Amino acid sequence: MGISNIIPGISGGTMAVLLGIYDVLIKSIGNFSIDWRNNLWFLLQIGIGALAGFFIFSKLVSFLISEYEVYANYFFIGLILGSCPMIYKKAVVDKWNIKYFLVFLCFLVLQIIIFVLNISESEHFIIRFITWKYYIYIFSGGIISAIAMIIPGISGSLSLVVIGLYSTVITALAEWNITLLLPFAIGSVIGLFVGSKLISRWLQEHPQVTYLSILGLVLGSIIYIFPGFSVGGQFFISILCAIIGFFIAYFLG
Repeated sequence: MGISNIIPGISGGTMAVLLGIYDVLIKSIGNFSIDWRNNLWFLLQIGIGALAGFFIFSKLVSFLISEYEVYANYFFIGLILGSCPMIYKKAVVDKWNIKYFLVFLCFLVLQIIIFVLNISESEHFIIRFITWKYYIYIFSGGIISAIAMIIPGISGSLSLVVIGLYSTVITALAEWNITLLLPFAIGSVIGLFVGSKLISRWLQEHPQVTYLSILGLVLGSIIYIFPGFSVGGQFFISILCAIIGFFIAYFLG
């Protein structure tokens, strides 16, 4: 999950689904107080592993993306496609009908709409001082980005770009602007627990609809990393990378 945060277009939630720990992760956060000792131990392992993955592999992944972007992105596309059979298997608990197909289609289209609405940073101003209006805006942004972060297929940073807060948050982090970071952090914590609780309940009460929604979002996330069609020898290497990624994810699933 730490490595996935380095990869453009792949969310931590997508990687959690691919590795088969998404359900447990969501329940551990959403129902933290029920068995807080075991939940805390599980989340600590995830947190330490994510930090280790981020710091140890950040240079390697950045190098691969900068020097072999096409091959790396095809490999990541293979990973995403390879996780789909596992998600589909979890989704099919009732008889398949048109209603479930429409749920899948709606969330696939939603992911494409989010991609289309992806607005350039330069179009947003950077907030450096706090007013009640900005406080509510940044607080709400924290909630939205935290919920987006735990939904497979949606990047938390991308959600900040869409609502116009990405530059503000990055600048506040760089300048250690606690006044701006505090409402964002409070909103993020609330969004994390509220979002996890809702998703945990949906997984229990409506597993088919929830997993088909996840499947639509995960498949739709390919649009963010698709590098275009390769030609010549590059095409065959790209397809090979995608196949390798597919089988790694498939067997992990």
